[in-house]
Amino acid sequence: MGFFDRISEGLSRSRDKFKESMNVLLDRGPDLDEEFWEGLEETLILSDVGGAAASDIVENLRDQATRKALPDAYAVLDLLNDEIAGAFTEPGADIFGGDEAVVLFVGINGTGKTTTLKLLAGLHKPYRGSVRTHGGVGVLPQNPQALFVKKTVREDLYEMIWGLESMGDNITVAVHIGRIREKLEDDPASPKLLQTVWGVGYRLRTDAV
Repeated sequence: MGFFDRISEGLSRSRDKFKESMNVLLDRGPDLDEEFWEGLEETLILSDVGGAAASDIVENLRDQATRKALPDAYAVLDLLNDEIAGAFTEPGADIFGGDEAVVLFVGINGTGKTTTLKLLAGLHKPYRGSVRTHGGVGVLPQNPQALFVKKTVREDLYEMIWGLESMGDNITVAVHIGRIREKLEDDPASPKLLQTVWGVGYRLRTDAV
């Protein structure tokens, strides 16, 4: 099954879930009471619309129901498609306004979240078409133990930065260096004489004496 086929299958599950939940919501009756509005918001969230978008959609529909004196739930649902479409950015628009942003991908299993990220990061090639990004895209594994394999993150960092299997001896060295700095430096927390050179060790700057 190709990438777009998996996307289509995942979206079909979201659509089916949405239809099923809407039928349950309407079976309770057409009254525009608090139970209806809460049920509508829950239905949108469970259908992968997103929490913030679902809240905005329901609030807009509430406002329209009041202003237009809509008679029942069926009249509200007639406006639902336009509200959902209006909650999302038009294709080609800059949804971040040029600023740095953290993007959260949300969806039920099989909708293509991991595959999309791997395509953006260049780990996979699309079956057709092309993927263009501005800047770099990094992907961390879903299982942290695939990246961090030591007992502590500190040990992992020692191995990644220093290339050392064990940090025991180096902690001893760091303690002695700290004591020497206390004797030499005016401010041991910001050493100017005995400096750390990452990946190498330490250096004594005689020009700063």
